[in-house]
Amino acid sequence: FVTDLTGHWPTSCGGYPNVDGVLSVTELTIFYDGGCPLCAAEINHIQRLDSDKKMVFEDIYAPHFSDRFPHIDQQQADLILHGQWKDGGMIYGLDVTYYSWTLVGKGRWVSILRWPVFKQVANIGYRFFARYRHRISALVTGKPRCERCDAGSTVCLLYTSDAADDSLR
Repeated sequence: FVTDLTGHWPTSCGGYPNVDGVLSVTELTIFYDGGCPLCAAEINHIQRLDSDKKMVFEDIYAPHFSDRFPHIDQQQADLILHGQWKDGGMIYGLDVTYYSWTLVGKGRWVSILRWPVFKQVANIGYRFFARYRHRISALVTGKPRCERCDAGSTVCLLYTSDAADDSLR
């Protein structure tokens, strides 16, 4: 994980050349599960706040994802949120959440996620959420999966069976 407990940007955030699959005009590419209603809602919110277009959002279940991003393991990205800086450096889980909110000027909202004592608890909570996000989404939104999640032009796949849910973990 790339972290900086002082609240400063990691050195991997500078103006470096692009890497295959990552647009060089953005700071961060976020690889997310577009079929998760809560995940898609957060991505939609961040995307609306990203007026400077510092980020690109890629649904890991979009058609041809593996062809476009062969360096991202789709199964691993399903287990934990992945982000990639424009220099190719990877960040994961709550680090992606922290830096995405910081890039849109809302870092104060999530700064507690990086406080040394709270960070460990937050990471445990994140891993629980990531594992059970579809069940949690069903409790919160009434839908365990999206038919279509409106994060830009991203089209989400519809998963309706418990077998499909279990196969994605």
